[in-house]
Amino acid sequence: MNNRSLLLFTVLLSVFALPQTHAATINLQNAGFEIPYLEDNMSTFSITGWNVTNINSSDSGFGTHIENPYFSSFYSNQIEGRNVLTANRGEIVSQSINELLESNSTYTLSVNIGSRGYSLDTWNGYRVQLWADETLLAEDDTSLVPQERSFLTSVLMYTSSDSSEGLGGNLEVRLQSYSSVDVVFDNVSLEVTPVPIPASIYLFMTGVIGLLFRVRRQKQELRYYINY
Repeated sequence: MNNRSLLLFTVLLSVFALPQTHAATINLQNAGFEIPYLEDNMSTFSITGWNVTNINSSDSGFGTHIENPYFSSFYSNQIEGRNVLTANRGEIVSQSINELLESNSTYTLSVNIGSRGYSLDTWNGYRVQLWADETLLAEDDTSLVPQERSFLTSVLMYTSSDSSEGLGGNLEVRLQSYSSVDVVFDNVSLEVTPVPIPASIYLFMTGVIGLLFRVRRQKQELRYYINY
């Protein structure tokens, strides 16, 4: 194998030897609110895997609950599974995840946001947040206004670095309604993807390898002239 072929082989080997980036799903308990199993038009205040914080006790809303809504509340094919989370009274529904915020990673949180049909209340909005301990990483504060009896998907993305606040903190997802107006949440998903190595690193590696081969070649030529 000549020097040129060896150089090409080494560059290709170094590129393919670098870690490849793939999104990994972070486990959330009861992410689709399918626990417990509910018959049609039934509901429960028991929300497995999630905590409910009431920050507005004076609000007269019904309270946050899981329900299997009657068919006219939504188009059935838009609901993931059977159940949805219906939130109101400004309550925060949160889940602390057994996963730490890592550097150089992109976190993608997606949640389906729904508006019930035949509601007399005016849509007042919602919050979707991603936290690491006490550090707010990303937030959607009512960027979407779904039409009655339909869902839209809220997507939050946060990319950490070596100096990001909250590194090593437990990740937490928070869902919140405003006032007594029903906001429906469904199909929560959180993924993490390592930040790929920049192209400049590949170029730098190629340059270093090329320099090494140049030095090696010069040594060989010098040895040849000395021997000659």
